[in-house]
Amino acid sequence: AHGILDVERDGRSAYYLVVNPNALNVLDCIRKHAPGSSVAPGSSARPRS
Repeated sequence: AHGILDVERDGRSAYYLVVNPNALNVLDCIRKHAPGSSVAPGSSARPRS
């Protein structure tokens, strides 16, 4: 989906960044309704340079 994520590459690693703030509401809903899922806040997060 265009406009939701951006990617930064660092060698073989890729860091996906949420660029659409509305997408965070969807992620919050997933976290709220799927306890025990592998969606964790800040997982593999890296500050944008």
